[in-house]
Formats: sequence, C-alpha cells, structure tokens
Amino acid sequence: AVFADYYSANRGHEVKKGLRQKAKNGGTSGAARLGYLNARQQVGHRSVATIIEDPERAPIIRWMWEAFATGEWTLRTLGDEARRRGLTTRGSKRAPAHPIHDSQVHRILTNRYYLGKVTYEGAEYDGHHPALVDQATFDKVQAILRARYLTGEKPQKHIHYLKGDLACARCGGRLGICNPTNRHGVTYNYFYC
Repeated sequence: AVFADYYSANRGHEVKKGLRQKAKNGGTSGAARLGYLNARQQVGHRSVATIIEDPERAPIIRWMWEAFATGEWTLRTLGDEARRRGLTTRGSKRAPAHPIHDSQVHRILTNRYYLGKVTYEGAEYDGHHPALVDQATFDKVQAILRARYLTGEKPQKHIHYLKGDLACARCGGRLGICNPTNRHGVTYNYFYC
C-alpha cells in the first residue's frame, strides 16, 4: 500500500511537471478553445500535436472582440448576434454542437488565450497558436467590462429604479434583481445577493 501510494503521488508529480513544461514551450494542454482546432503536423518523421484556427468559428470570434470593443454591444446582444451568425460549440461523439450561451461569451472576452498566451498554474507564456485579437482590442474590451461591472451597468430585461444601487449588508456585494413567475402565473420581484 505504501509503494502504491508513493507511485501514485510520483506519477501525479510527473504529469504536472510535463504539463508545466508544455506550457513553457507554448503548447496547449487539453482540447483547443472555441475558435481553434486540435491538429497534427508532420515534423520530419514525427507527428506533432498543434493548434490551428477553426475556419468556421475563428472569424465570428474575431468579430465578437472587435464589435464589443466599440462599446455598443452588451454580452447578451453580442451572444444573440454570434448565435445568429452561426457560432456553436464543437460537437463530439457524446455531445452534439449547440449554440453558445451568454456565459461563454463572457469567458471568451476575458480569456488571454485569444491573445496567443497560455496560462498554467498562474504563470503566463507565449503560445504557439495564432492570436485572434490584438493587445489594444483586448485591453479596450477589458476596460469596458470592468467599467460596466463597477457601475453596475448590466443592461437586462429586469428594470427597477433601485437596480445597481443596493448592496448586501452581510458581504457588501451588489444585489441583483430577479422576476420569477410562480406556478399560478404571478410574477414578483425580489433582490438577491
């Protein structure tokens, strides 16, 4: 049991060391992010794993960055337009492709991977994959997201005169508003932390 425990811990350490080295060399561990594809490239007599642009999804994601940087789009309207343009997740044997969610739009717009960077254990390295956004556009998008978060400006369907002004007494976080409908068809407003 002691040897099995040592072997398991050592194996885990070796895997982490390999992933760290792959990131330092600019490689991507795991599946490619949305907008990219995993591919094989022939280098001499070896076949090497690499990341390439997805010809179907990369142009839409590049457009998303440029459009949001104008400041005229919200995450929801940007997601709606990306879905209208045909942006879907990649399908697999277990799960078919489906339209992206608004939360995925936010993840795309905050992920430094689209700058051509690879992050592992909090350290950032230059990746071998092509960037879909330049640094100036990335910084502008981050500034817009930060400004909207700080002011509480998150345009949604739920309009209320106290929206964005109330804070939780326990944690100090901003309160959100919800308009659920119960089983009898009655809609009511309540704030949540």
